[in-house]
Amino acid sequence: MAQKNKKRLELSKSSELFLFKYTSFFNKSTKIFGKYTKIIYICTFIFNKNTMAYTNLTFDDRLNNAFLKGLWLQRDITDFTAFNPVKFTAQFVADYQAAYQAALLIPSDENLTDIGTQKTELVAEKMEAARNLYQRKIKYFLEEAFSTKMGILNSFGYNDYQNIRTVVSGMISFLTNLEVRCTQEETILLAKGIASTFLIDIKTAKNELVMAYTAQQTYFGSQKDMTQTRKAVFETMDNFVKDVCRVGKALYEGINDAKYSDYIIYQTRTNSNTTTQTLAANTETPVLNTGADENVNVQLENTGNTDLVVYVNNELAASATGYTLTINTTTILTTKALSAGGYGMLIARNAHPIDGKLRMKLMEAVE
Repeated sequence: MAQKNKKRLELSKSSELFLFKYTSFFNKSTKIFGKYTKIIYICTFIFNKNTMAYTNLTFDDRLNNAFLKGLWLQRDITDFTAFNPVKFTAQFVADYQAAYQAALLIPSDENLTDIGTQKTELVAEKMEAARNLYQRKIKYFLEEAFSTKMGILNSFGYNDYQNIRTVVSGMISFLTNLEVRCTQEETILLAKGIASTFLIDIKTAKNELVMAYTAQQTYFGSQKDMTQTRKAVFETMDNFVKDVCRVGKALYEGINDAKYSDYIIYQTRTNSNTTTQTLAANTETPVLNTGADENVNVQLENTGNTDLVVYVNNELAASATGYTLTINTTTILTTKALSAGGYGMLIARNAHPIDGKLRMKLMEAVE
């Protein structure tokens, strides 16, 4: 009996030891798995954040990035081809430009809104014309002819008018019925002095309202399709841009700071508006009087007919070398790269006998 109890005790201890080791292994595995899960979550978050950051750019900023990165790609195509000769071919450059041009042709939100507003205004105009026709040219003669016969008078829609006068579909039904009843009672109405063209006037008002309303509703329906089309077209363009930027930064990081900066994705800084300034001949002009601190990104476009030199300093410096912005050139530069020794003002030099023009807006890096 004692021997049996001893064996039971040894078996119990062995089981407890096994259970302890298994539990310990399980807890360690859970911790390791938890760490991997956290890493996966962080990586997923970073990827989603970058993706969302780019798609949250305005359509104008996405087009602007595609335009500039397309210029840099053509400038640096030899380096890109050496990096990956399979992908970065002449066909890739052509496909990139085709994707950009396709996005460029998509109407902007402002254009879509303007078109919708025009169509809505036309419907309102035709509604007003229909109301004026009935109130000023038809209603009086209906009352003259049938004021003692309310059943007949109401068959023209007389008692329904107030409820439908502001409803497009209701007004179309009203005019349709009015045309039918007036045709049936044409002789009586003409005898009361109604204009001989009244039937034509009713038909014209109805047809023009129907056409305007149909065009409006068709447009609003197609606008939904346009939104989906624009999403797909812009995503195609964006994929080219992000691909080029990823390789561009890999090529020039730590080797060429200026080119590395070219492949950073930028968006317009909040509350920054595009400004255009005329630069008088043979002068140096502060185009940004304050705020040109060390790490400010600025997009510059030479829209005039003369080359310009831009630099950053705390005062005018005629001897500053600066950056030469040639005619019809657009670029994004950091104030640090433009500094002539100080900060505070962005200055443009026009050393030519004719006026120049410079378009400018402040930018911020996205990725």
